Amino acid sequence: MTLIVAGVACLAVVSVWHVGLAVLSAREASRRMADVPASGHVQPSDGSSAAPSVLWLVLINPTPATLTAVRTVGLRLRCRTRAVVVVSDLSQHGRPEQADMHRLVVPPRLDRAEVLNRAYRLIRARCRDDGEDPARTVVGIIDAGTLPDEALAVEVWRAFHDPRVGAVQARVRIVGAGGFGAALHYEHGVLADAVNLVRSRRGTARLGVNGAFVRLSELSRLGPRPWRPEAAEDYTLGFRLRRLGVLIRHDPGVRVVAPGANQPTAVRHYTRAVQGWLRQWASPMLGTRRDRLAWAVHIAAWPVPGLVATWAVAAFAAAAWRLLMALPGPPADAPRWSALLWTALGMDTPSWLVLLQAAGLWVSAAVAPTVVWWVARRDLAVGRLVRGALSRPLLLVARPVAFGLALLRSLLRLRTRDPVGEPTESSRSTGPNTPGRRPVFVDTTGRRRRRLWTVAYGSGLAGLAYVMVFGLALAGGQITPPGGVGDRPQIDYPLPTLTPPAAPQPTPTDEPIVAGSGGVGGSSGTSSARPTTTSPTPSRSREPSSEPPSDEPIVTDEPSGPAEPSPSPSSSPSETESTSPSDPADPGDGGDGADIP
Repeated sequence: MTLIVAGVACLAVVSVWHVGLAVLSAREASRRMADVPASGHVQPSDGSSAAPSVLWLVLINPTPATLTAVRTVGLRLRCRTRAVVVVSDLSQHGRPEQADMHRLVVPPRLDRAEVLNRAYRLIRARCRDDGEDPARTVVGIIDAGTLPDEALAVEVWRAFHDPRVGAVQARVRIVGAGGFGAALHYEHGVLADAVNLVRSRRGTARLGVNGAFVRLSELSRLGPRPWRPEAAEDYTLGFRLRRLGVLIRHDPGVRVVAPGANQPTAVRHYTRAVQGWLRQWASPMLGTRRDRLAWAVHIAAWPVPGLVATWAVAAFAAAAWRLLMALPGPPADAPRWSALLWTALGMDTPSWLVLLQAAGLWVSAAVAPTVVWWVARRDLAVGRLVRGALSRPLLLVARPVAFGLALLRSLLRLRTRDPVGEPTESSRSTGPNTPGRRPVFVDTTGRRRRRLWTVAYGSGLAGLAYVMVFGLALAGGQITPPGGVGDRPQIDYPLPTLTPPAAPQPTPTDEPIVAGSGGVGGSSGTSSARPTTTSPTPSRSREPSSEPPSDEPIVTDEPSGPAEPSPSPSSSPSETESTSPSDPADPGDGGDGADIP
């Protein structure tokens, strides 16, 4: 029953947490959208304009689709859009077509923080040459494969209307094939987005590497290297800005679309983030004891959901194995730790039906919050939410693994690097001399997508119905012997035979036997008698008969001899041999076998 109790507790905690988080984030998002002006520049109290006039985008190994999306962003004449195209292989990238795009060539395996610092210095030099105001210049980071929204320039202009706002984190929507991409979207695009919205109310939202937008004037306050290597997520940029009193907001209107990653990539990202947290906790930047305690609680609580998911998977596997093998419970004289381990692994589940009920509770705890988020954010598809919720345990299990690897690397004093990497195949040949590519079919009507999803959902429902029927059939049958688990059935096996089998009984004959007395003299007769011998007759059964003995005499055709003493009750039930009296005409008695005249 451990799995059922834990499932009920998990369902209650998860439901309360998700409902509270959804309500707070939805309220903050609506308030943020209501405060943003629809048009016109906002004039602060000191008379200077706060809205940005120039938007710089740092594109790291951009794909042709990314460059096309950036050109679309530049068509919105809210503010001037300029870009720095960071390439790691000059031979695979052509010169940018537009004058507002500048190319920056870096080594292939250069650390990402150093790449961002070089791009920042290039932007600062260009702004100084063109006479642009750093307070009205915003720098944004677009990672490899990321597509900015076509209204990005307008939304960034609206987000920075407040002069107190120094940085804004965009809403990142993760796309990717398979359940792991849906899990990443559910983890980062839904849950982390809601947490960041709640933190945005106090101006302490977290910044990431992808989709972060910062004023150039605030970056200049951090020196020539705003991003520091071997640090977590935003490379201590957000933490250093908060220490300077800069407000960091999370705006759901600023949107970018990022590609998903596989599980090894997610583990590497988590390992790098945790190792950066540990370095930051040990650094002198956390001056007060309260900050250190809060940071330590955050680091210690981060792998807890992954540990719970790992325990649940192990407990369900152990309970199923115990029911399948029909293992008995721990004996009464077993040590206490054995009983606790038995209960902790969920092996006290009595039947398959109870195990299915526990599985239903845990699945409900994972899927029930999707209804809350579908109501709170109508821009999310319910199918992708459900797939992400069901695949999220795969992502949570990676947390303890990454936490252990980060601790090991910290103890060994190994450096953490985040290289930009080699340009991917899709990011190559982005210049004007790009050779022709194969045409790609784009279903603008969405019919093929709907058909595929209809077939997929139909197949899934059919498989689910089959599994449910099979599970109910297993749950309704008897899985234990009649005597209970661990009691062997009593079978009466025949005992081995100690005596040889009985010989066949001789058939009686109707010929008369003429007996005579033997003597010294000869004997004469017309006929001779055929000698007969009798063999001992063993008893037909080894076990004594259960019928009571009878007092009536047994009548036989043969002459009776002297009675033999019956065996005592204490003697073993061995077979006794009975012999009949010898015939007078038997040669063994000394007669010659002749007839008497």
